[in-house]
Amino acid sequence: MDWLDITNWIWSPDFDDSVKPGQFVLFRKTFTLDKIPDGPVVLRVSADTRYRCCVNTRSVSFGPCKSYTERWFYEEVDISLNLVVGQNVISVQVLRFSPGALGSFSFTASPLPGLIVHCEVAPGLLLSGDSSWKSKTDASRKIVPRSEWNFALGPAFLGLSERVDGRLVDKGWELPDYDDSAWKHAVPSSMKATMLPVLEPWSLNPRPIPMLPEIESTFDTTLVAKGFGQAVEAWNELLRNQKTVELPAGSTFVVEVESKVLTTGFIRLLCSGDAAATINIVCAEAYERDMSTGLPRQKTIRSDYENGTLYGPEDTYTTHPGSNTYEPFWFRTFRYIRLTITTSESPLRIDAFNYRATHYPLVTTTSIEPSSSSGLKEIWDISCNTLRNCMHETYEDCPYYEQNQFVMDTRLMLLFTYNLSRDDRLARKTIDEFASSQLPNGLLQTTFPANTRTTSIPQFSLFWVFMIEDHYQYFNDKRLVKRSLGTIDRILNYFDAVIDHRGLVGRFPGGDVWAFVDWVGQWFRPGGMKNMCIPPTYNKHGAATYNSLIYVIALHSAARICALVGRKDTAAEYTARADNLNQRINEHCYDGMWYLDGPGVRDSPGLQDRSQHSQIFAVLSGAIAGDAAKELILRTFRTPGLARASFPMLFYAFRAAAKAGVYDELFPDLIQPWRQMLEDKLTTCKESDAMHRSDCHGWSATPIYEVIGELMGVTPPDTNATRPRIAPRVKLLENFKGSVVLKSARITVAWNETGILTVESDTDTDVDVVLGGKIENLFLKSGVAATLRI
Repeated sequence: MDWLDITNWIWSPDFDDSVKPGQFVLFRKTFTLDKIPDGPVVLRVSADTRYRCCVNTRSVSFGPCKSYTERWFYEEVDISLNLVVGQNVISVQVLRFSPGALGSFSFTASPLPGLIVHCEVAPGLLLSGDSSWKSKTDASRKIVPRSEWNFALGPAFLGLSERVDGRLVDKGWELPDYDDSAWKHAVPSSMKATMLPVLEPWSLNPRPIPMLPEIESTFDTTLVAKGFGQAVEAWNELLRNQKTVELPAGSTFVVEVESKVLTTGFIRLLCSGDAAATINIVCAEAYERDMSTGLPRQKTIRSDYENGTLYGPEDTYTTHPGSNTYEPFWFRTFRYIRLTITTSESPLRIDAFNYRATHYPLVTTTSIEPSSSSGLKEIWDISCNTLRNCMHETYEDCPYYEQNQFVMDTRLMLLFTYNLSRDDRLARKTIDEFASSQLPNGLLQTTFPANTRTTSIPQFSLFWVFMIEDHYQYFNDKRLVKRSLGTIDRILNYFDAVIDHRGLVGRFPGGDVWAFVDWVGQWFRPGGMKNMCIPPTYNKHGAATYNSLIYVIALHSAARICALVGRKDTAAEYTARADNLNQRINEHCYDGMWYLDGPGVRDSPGLQDRSQHSQIFAVLSGAIAGDAAKELILRTFRTPGLARASFPMLFYAFRAAAKAGVYDELFPDLIQPWRQMLEDKLTTCKESDAMHRSDCHGWSATPIYEVIGELMGVTPPDTNATRPRIAPRVKLLENFKGSVVLKSARITVAWNETGILTVESDTDTDVDVVLGGKIENLFLKSGVAATLRI
């Protein structure tokens, strides 16, 4: 019998689910063992909205993995090593976001709260959802309401800051011998009704990705410490050698500590004293200009602690007499942390301050050794660290501000992942999630999973089409392709339905649409978010050239996908649509020199209504080709005054430069923004030059692809090809060595100043090598290097 057939969801009685934004609830279940079971003891657990499960005080599971109600996940863990002879306890802390509140944007909450646990500890000892569980609403821990967010930092997406009063903590509640007699017995949580075909809100599925490790880590150094003599040295002794710092009574102390690179983790503070003290914790990405002057937000040198100020969401902990351990429920993102500690009538001892780093456990199989003088290794490192911090249970636009999974952002992050590792489990989860989000009009939800309907960016759905072709090229999974065809067709038909009288993609219907293209300073307009980041021609003339161009590119991608699986008629239809649309673009949006940002603006003065975007995507769409495309792309990046592509769009600028045959000429200019990030002392790639917000944005990790796919030149076969392609750009680097795994082969490419290129594979492999414009098919015998003269 399936465990779900004999297990009930439970919850705490008299719980008020209307309290906003949410509450913490504690659950306990004790049991006795005469002996430790011989084999694995499998615990299955899930909750709505989030939980941490411990066995005899040791954390065994943190979840559920982010999802949506129609595919809600549960975790399955072996707890045998945590059991003891005698009394045992399973304790679960649950964060429940009220369905009437926004909560945290990427956490889905169903109409019902709930906890489900199943564990057959031993024959005859089954732990399941029933009234033997004890429960209590945690009065000590509160989620800080959005009204208290510092909106100078931007929108309040995450909503996970805490205010915890240690004096109200149920101390020892995770211990087996804790007295829970005053706690209430759990009750069923169910929507089922007699004689009605009603199911629970959650369709449970096993977690599809690994558990995220939590790795013990320490801060690197103390930068600022104010309040008593030798404070910096004392705090460094605490961080490095766990030497207690004692803070005198009746004073306030400010300490700022650093992690050498931006990271994500569960911070933990251990302290002790005889009276209540207040500890305020600010996690920050960077030091920045003081905002109290009323000047706009500005970040320059991120590590300038002598002149900069730390800003960020705040957690507050009030201590209780005795030993205290404070750890926020959700992980934090930080490079710097400021502690402001105010003691009362007794001293406070700080016994430890550290964290457990947590990220998706991606095993990187790619390595590079570029010329030391090129600076590419440093750019590679910050790009990899960016991607690492934007991978948890979903891909995230940024770990600090939002943790949202956007379609456009994620397409890039998936490609970057494929160039580092053969692990596509998180990618598959992402692809399936977006497919499941498809709306009646054919579009995918712009960000998903999400706890509410959000503004729709129609063009983002097209990037899901690219995801499908990308995945096939790297993993050859035709089954995934075939089950995606219906979703692709409905996406494309949405755009076909908005073709206007000029034959262009026209205005998107509906009041919930944002026709976002890119974070471009010239496109910031008054009138709210829906007027921002859009070429002005869209509102003036009912069309933006970019929208037609990106649709053409998606049609070509879909045509290749359909041809791959034998849908030739559909492929021909998509190709015909694309060819016709390119004709209309050239008719209405090209003046012989530039692709205009929309129709009806040929007489715009100067470079107004002209952008790098329209030129980039005209080349990628095939609207222009050959020498004309080459001249256009060179002109695009050598003419000041055009609306400039931001970091995610620079990925497509690199692709256009490669397609037009001018990659080598433009590479120094296109890579310059990442060199500037190093100058500004970033350890991750920032979101945009047009605004000073996120310092870690996954869509900006483009150099990962450039180093492997262009400089090293190793790419998987195109959709309709069979052999990997090796086309190193040997003119851009004096020497280089890199290794990447493509499908079943590890391919190593190296060259140096002697003019010799070596190519090697660890399995017998056919490859195409491109040098000097000539293609040579090579059979690489396992472990035997092929040598070519550059």
